[in-house]
Order: sequence, then structure tokens, then C-alpha cells
Amino acid sequence: MSNPAISIFFSYSHLDESLRDELAKHLKLLERQGAIATWHDRKITAGQEWANAIDHHLETAQIILLLVSVNFLASDYCYDLEMKRALERHETGAAKVIPIILKPVDWEFAPFGSCKHCRKMVNRLRNGKIKMRHLQVLRNHCGVLLRKCSDRTWFSLLQLRLLL
Repeated sequence: MSNPAISIFFSYSHLDESLRDELAKHLKLLERQGAIATWHDRKITAGQEWANAIDHHLETAQIILLLVSVNFLASDYCYDLEMKRALERHETGAAKVIPIILKPVDWEFAPFGSCKHCRKMVNRLRNGKIKMRHLQVLRNHCGVLLRKCSDRTWFSLLQLRLLL
């Protein structure tokens, strides 16, 4: 009997929707294999109460991806509501939060940027010195990944399989 799909919630600014779509394409094989089930607010159907739908998926997701950019940090909804609740769930062990830095931004002083080990690992990613074995260590400590504009970096992110 196979395990049920791990539910993944995308927290992102609508201004970064194209980057969310790109990430979703790279995760599609995992979805097709039944390993994950992704959700974001663009999946809300007509007539559905949007705030309740978002709250429900944020409360039930096993993994919450924070797609971090200046747009994300400037959004009151993303920052004050989604990120705050995601981090609360992460602290209690109810969910795993993985911040993904989409664009250069001063994220180190954000609530999820306090882990020194994460900063060190992100710097290694930036410098191209990350190795497969480091992704597991990074996941164990905080999960921050840096996204550069390349399929190679998206591929590194897809080591999300290590979480599954």
C-alpha cells in the first residue's frame, strides 16, 4: 500500500506568480507519481470563500513553501498572516516550512532567517558549492534554498524528494 500524498501549500505574492508556476512545473512529476499534492490560491473555484479556502489549506498542509521575494515581504497578507501561521505550525512540528528565496532580498532578518546554519548553507548555494549531501543537512535545520534563474537550481530544489 502506498503512502498518501504529502500536501504542499505555496505561500507567495501574486506578483511572483510566474515563478510559482515555474516551480509547480518542476514538481509536477512528483504530483503525477502521487508523492505530493500541491495547492495555491489560484486553485480556488468560483463561489468558494477565498479566505476560508486559504486558511484550510494552510492549516492542513504538511509542507509550506514560502516563496520569498521583496514582493512577498512587502505583502501584508503573505507576511502577517500566511508566514506567521506557517512558522507557528513549524514551531509545533505540525508542518515543515521551507523558505525559497526567489530573488535577492534582505531575508536574513525575517522571522525565518534567524537560523545561522541556514545562512551558511544559503551562502554555499549562492557560491555553487552546495553538494547533494548538504541538502539533507539543510533540510534538517531550516530548509532555506536559494533560487537562481536556472533549471539547474530548480533541479536542486527538487531534491525535495529527500523530505518525502
